[in-house]
Amino acid sequence: MTIGDEARPIFDTIGFTREDLLLAAKSVAQEIIDRTHEPALCGLVYDVRGLYNDGQPKCRWTAPYDDDEIVFTGQFRVEDGAEEEAFVVRRVSLPPSALEDRIRALHTSGVRS
Repeated sequence: MTIGDEARPIFDTIGFTREDLLLAAKSVAQEIIDRTHEPALCGLVYDVRGLYNDGQPKCRWTAPYDDDEIVFTGQFRVEDGAEEEAFVVRRVSLPPSALEDRIRALHTSGVRS
């Protein structure tokens, strides 16, 4: 998971930690998987280094526009039945307040990254 330089000040102002953003990334990715039917997605791709490393989601948080939207970009595995795995990239943008509400709700429900 990477955090774009332009997004860091937004996250710092709100007080998001890297763990908060990891939790939100997993939540947003699951929502994308649940809403995408063509092609069907079977999971978020993870970067794994080393034998005992659980890895990090292959995704990015950015704020590339002047409209105060935060953009989540993730790479997903496609459930296509082929022997070689296929991947697609999906993006979703949301206002910082919606991301803050999501993180707060996840913490309240006891979900951990």
